[in-house]
Amino acid sequence: MQNLPRKEGIRGIFIPTEGYYFAAIDYCQLELCTLAQHCLKTQGKSVLADKLNEGVDCYRYLGAFAFEKESEQLTKLERNQSKIAMLGFPGGLSAETFISYAKGFGLDLNLETSTRLRNKWLETFPEMKQHLQPEVMEGQFGRYICKTLTGRIRGNCSYTQAANGFMQGLASDGLKEALWELFLERIRTVNEIHDETINEIKITTPEQITEEIKHIENIMINAMKKVVPDVRISVESTLTDRWYKEAEPQYDENSYLMLWQPEGENDGV
Repeated sequence: MQNLPRKEGIRGIFIPTEGYYFAAIDYCQLELCTLAQHCLKTQGKSVLADKLNEGVDCYRYLGAFAFEKESEQLTKLERNQSKIAMLGFPGGLSAETFISYAKGFGLDLNLETSTRLRNKWLETFPEMKQHLQPEVMEGQFGRYICKTLTGRIRGNCSYTQAANGFMQGLASDGLKEALWELFLERIRTVNEIHDETINEIKITTPEQITEEIKHIENIMINAMKKVVPDVRISVESTLTDRWYKEAEPQYDENSYLMLWQPEGENDGV
């Protein structure tokens, strides 16, 4: 189920089966991980892979170079600009086309800022220059071919489709493997959104719920490692009584449980 609005009152209408919670398990920086794995295998080295394996927030890492300040001093806007740059430029966007791409994420950039971000991105992660070479994806009749590390072949691509396909195709293959493993383990997976699964967890004791979430996390991490063996894979988990990401969450520090509390209401879970 993709692209439902985050506007309050839309996603929250979806609730789990009576007697269950939703456990949302989300891969962290997944497309960066698959891009790093691709570069590592095709070029033999990758700064992006090194930083991910060190546990670095690569959005802040780029932001520190782009805005010439310590990563901890970045504003929310500066980190968001860096995040969109990390997701957009690997797909072959120019500085000009990136401006339109960023608008889709609510960012209004000028050409100077866009150009600086792209140049700093290439300087920070030098393997991206080779990743973006058209001859790497050369096909026939002005079209391109993308072949992922898993052997998935997509032909008749545009340049940006091929450049994106190396990371998006690999992420997709890993997620399909995770969904299959969850199915074999009889996990009640009820939704999948990009790099996140929504699973139903039976309401039991906090200890049993925590154990079940850890079990799902391990399945998803190990499944993705089958296609991304050389880059650190991690996930984030949230437990809630309905589909979340509509209001700011409030967490119970003693458990996984997220108290979903929409604006104007005082009652939580």
